[in-house]
Amino acid sequence: MAVVRFSRKDLEKLVGRKIKDNEYHELVPMLGTPVESYDKNYVEFEIFPNRPDLLAIEGMARALQGFLGVRKGPINYNVRKSNYKVIIDKSVKDRKFAAFAVVKGMKFDEELIAEFMQLQEKLSVTIGRKRKKASIGSYDISDVEWPVKYTTKNKSHKFVPLAFESERTIEKILNEHPKAIEYSHLMQGLTSYGVYEDAKGRTMSLLPITNAEFSKIDIGTKDILIEVTGNEMKAVEEMLNVVATALHDRGLELYEVTAEYPGGPKKFPNLKGREMSLDINYANKLLDLNMKSSEIKGALEKMRYGVSGDKITVPAYRTDVMHQIDLVEDIAISHGYWRFEPRIPDIPSVAKPDPAVDRMLFLARALAGLRLQEVKNFILSNTEREFGMLRRKRENCVEIENPKTSDYTCLRASLAPGLLWTLSTNASSEMPHRIFEAGDVAKLDKSSETGAVNENRIAAALSHTGAGFSEIKSLFEAFMRSTGTPFALKESKDPLFIEGRAAEVVANGKAIGAFGEVHPEVLDNFGIDVGVTLFEIKVEGLE
Repeated sequence: MAVVRFSRKDLEKLVGRKIKDNEYHELVPMLGTPVESYDKNYVEFEIFPNRPDLLAIEGMARALQGFLGVRKGPINYNVRKSNYKVIIDKSVKDRKFAAFAVVKGMKFDEELIAEFMQLQEKLSVTIGRKRKKASIGSYDISDVEWPVKYTTKNKSHKFVPLAFESERTIEKILNEHPKAIEYSHLMQGLTSYGVYEDAKGRTMSLLPITNAEFSKIDIGTKDILIEVTGNEMKAVEEMLNVVATALHDRGLELYEVTAEYPGGPKKFPNLKGREMSLDINYANKLLDLNMKSSEIKGALEKMRYGVSGDKITVPAYRTDVMHQIDLVEDIAISHGYWRFEPRIPDIPSVAKPDPAVDRMLFLARALAGLRLQEVKNFILSNTEREFGMLRRKRENCVEIENPKTSDYTCLRASLAPGLLWTLSTNASSEMPHRIFEAGDVAKLDKSSETGAVNENRIAAALSHTGAGFSEIKSLFEAFMRSTGTPFALKESKDPLFIEGRAAEVVANGKAIGAFGEVHPEVLDNFGIDVGVTLFEIKVEGLE
């Protein structure tokens, strides 16, 4: 999830009214955007991956206008005709999809520039998957000669990169520029490199690394070219639409740009909404409500949709809406979660505690009794955190087919990464840290109807300067005594741990887990600078 920081004054000006402190604290989070902090100058929001439009201060203001009842219904996005053209050269093979918009009438100040650059970077990290899928650039076009060309150059090509005073070859930029070093893995194996240049042959950017100095945006910039380039057209258009609609909402003029592809021209941006159908009975059944069509219309218009009968117009910036269940979720948000009343369902059955849940509660209480604090982490994770950062060889895992962000690409295969992440994000808190988690991990299983099964696990971690093997061994033995499960130990080869400072746990003839001192390389990967010991076991192996 991304955290964004907005000027409170600018946000409330865009919304059209003051927002009180108690509204930031109690009401605004009900939109689905937790408020991290606020004061008289700034507001910080946590934005979930499914709502990239809220990464823009203008997008947040647009949503709040509807949610707070300031303005309802869709916005009509006017894209003016123009002769602006970008030629995509046939030499471009990598990152061959691109989309554009020209925006006029900007009035930048330092704060607005910072917010605009924040939006570009957050979009590149989320939808763009850290620039792997797509990246975004913006250019002052006051001195640009049209048409612009997207082409390729070799390593000897020279230009003045952003924030540099003299020319550098592409080869030198790749070795010296901070962004080139950070994203070097995206350039591996390339013999030619994508660049944008104007009609005079002046380089405007090297993709996906840096812009050129001559077309940089500063306080004096009035007119800009927005460019999104990547390996997937869907992601490219989604990113462009978020930025273009945000700038339009600020009152700026949008102009179309013709992209001359080798296969023919395409015009961007396309901000026309798409139509979906909504079954009112389906919505009411899921929400356990009895809303009339007029009430549903009002609820959806509050979320900035267009409504005509059972036809719903989804705005171009709402990249997350794919099924009518998404519309139902927005109806619930608009209705107000606090207004839903609990009701016992009319079903002929007698409830009783789930034995598996009872078991997990018992184990959690045992660790709480040993003075550990329970934490809960997301079951969504990514393969780098699950395997690479733990020094483990990558295994097949339950992966998400079309993830919105690189932070969440799979279901977790272990509880250990979550515990280490929790320790990392709380490093400034008073030591020692004694935490545990009881929860599910997901494993592939061909014999299962769904191809995967949940596996109950419990794990604990201790963190302080003197954390060592004997301490985690004592904790684990005390925990196992509470379960009444006999067990044996043998040396563990799990690369998560320091060799010779870890043990594998065997119960009922099967390996059920391990404990030991976490390897220094793993600690470095998570940014932890004190010792950590950890155990993780399968609940299924306990008696």
